[in-house]
Amino acid sequence: ALISNHPNISMRRSYISVSLILLAIYLVVVVLYVNGRFNGTWLNDDAIILTRLSQNMSNEGTLTPRQGAYPFGFAYQSLNVFLAHLSGTPLAAWQEYGQPFLILMLVPTGYIAFRSLLGASHTALLAVLLLFLQPEFLFEALRSSHAKVTWMLALLMLYLLARSLREAQSRGSFAASVLAFYLAAFALITSNSFFAFNYIFGIVFAFLGVQALGRIPGRWRNLIPFQLRRLGWVSLSCLILAFIFIFYLYPPALGQFSMLESIIDRLAALFLDVEETNSVNPYAYVSNTWVSQTAYLAVSAANWLVLALSFGMWLYQARQFLIQRRPLPPPAFLLWLLYTAFAFLLAVAVIIDFAGALSANLQVRLFPHLMIAGVPLAAGLLALLFERSRNWPSKARLMIGMALPLAVMYLALAGLFKVTNEPVISNWWAFYLPGERQAVEWIGANVQQNNVWVGDDRRLVTLADAYGNWRPQGVLGERSRQPVASRYLFLSPIVEARALRLQYPLPDIQGHQCIYDIGQAQLYYSRPKTPYQH
Repeated sequence: ALISNHPNISMRRSYISVSLILLAIYLVVVVLYVNGRFNGTWLNDDAIILTRLSQNMSNEGTLTPRQGAYPFGFAYQSLNVFLAHLSGTPLAAWQEYGQPFLILMLVPTGYIAFRSLLGASHTALLAVLLLFLQPEFLFEALRSSHAKVTWMLALLMLYLLARSLREAQSRGSFAASVLAFYLAAFALITSNSFFAFNYIFGIVFAFLGVQALGRIPGRWRNLIPFQLRRLGWVSLSCLILAFIFIFYLYPPALGQFSMLESIIDRLAALFLDVEETNSVNPYAYVSNTWVSQTAYLAVSAANWLVLALSFGMWLYQARQFLIQRRPLPPPAFLLWLLYTAFAFLLAVAVIIDFAGALSANLQVRLFPHLMIAGVPLAAGLLALLFERSRNWPSKARLMIGMALPLAVMYLALAGLFKVTNEPVISNWWAFYLPGERQAVEWIGANVQQNNVWVGDDRRLVTLADAYGNWRPQGVLGERSRQPVASRYLFLSPIVEARALRLQYPLPDIQGHQCIYDIGQAQLYYSRPKTPYQH
């Protein structure tokens, strides 16, 4: 309210600047906490993979290294190599300690994007705050993966597209917005073509929505902003850019199409029952990875709040347009259509997840995309409620003023608990002990062509992928509650604590020899009983 009503424009700008700086300071604290919570021993699959692929690019000096290239794009790895050389730090160290701070780029980008869509500075600030309270978005943006670059380019695309929809602008300004939009779109495609297709789909859906609403008899046709009618050209141009990138500029991207047959087969198994499927319900993870459903709902409160508020605003604007026949500004109408598109895409992802395709976690990766459109809608509804609260009794307004800071503090703390998979309430632990890492490295140097039992989660397998060099030695980590095909048993205090938490017995080590013991990790070996055993 102070920002929107202050008569001095320079004073309003100073409020905005101070608010953005404070939010940036908050994110610095968040980065330091997440990386320091486990003394720098936070594990993440995508970060490990992209570190290895970035190193391949650096070693071979090409965008398509023979040792392995990222099938969805090259921009993030190229940025990694460039910044590592620029800063003079080893690439792995830059990826682990420097990349998380690039989340600060999302503060100004998010603000200008939301301001362009909403047309109000104070609501845009509120939207940026809500964005960084989302645990799923924070998790994606904080880890050393392409997400920071992806989100920055996606927000930049939204800003430029909304800016090009303004009615009063010169031809030069319009041409600059259009050119910058396609540059951002191509950069997003080269960063991660899979996620870029989500935004292209959103634009295509918005265009189809404009066409469908324009064919409804009545006055709705005149309520549709004429600027949105050129979204068809925007959609076609983006699809052409994606086609050129996949089929001509970046051959590794063709590997994306290898998943198509599997998706079709599994969807047929799900809906037509043409064959038996062994896919596991991916949504059982709540009961498997959290102490209780109450704890999960508590740390995910920001998600449900934004979903409820954004859907409420979507219904409010639908009522304005369809029933009251009141026109929406072109950027607001675009946002309304994009929210609908991403909600539909998320529903399709749920179906694909139940079919067991694409690692059975597609909705987890697509949920933040819905939040990009949902956050400004939620902020718009909150701003509308705040505006109307001026007529409420002073006592009610005082209580709201006291409750809001407490709510923000709670949501921020709960989001951090979820991002770090806080061991107090989570059963999926994404950290390791220094002794475990040393044991993993020793196994990679001394064991060959054998299986090592590591417990029933991916924690130690991920650690081995990062530091153990197991795969070239033919060493496989067996993930199960009891060993089946392993002669080596890996035990540590964390393995034992997790077995105690989940109440399953540890393997019987009677008859095994302890061949490695560093205090924080032990490796047991069972002698072969036949000539065919290793």
